[in-house]
Amino acid sequence: MRSLAAAWTRLTGQPTAEIIVSLPERDAGEIMEAGVIFPPVGEEAAWLRENGARIAESAPHLAADLEEYRGRVS
Repeated sequence: MRSLAAAWTRLTGQPTAEIIVSLPERDAGEIMEAGVIFPPVGEEAAWLRENGARIAESAPHLAADLEEYRGRVS
C-alpha cells in the first residue's frame, strides 16, 4: 500500500499524508471487465472458453493478459 501511495504522490504531487489507500476484497462475481462478470474460483477455464473471444474482441488491450491467463488455467 505504501508503494501505491508513493506512486500516486509521484504522479500527482499530492502529499501521502492526504491519501487514503484501500484495497477492498471482492468476490469474483462482483467484478466485471469488458462487459463480462468474472467467474467463481475453480470455473476459470470454462469461463475463458466461453468468454475469451468476446473479451479479446471488445477489449483488445486485454489480449496479452488473456493469453497468459489461458496458459495458467488450461
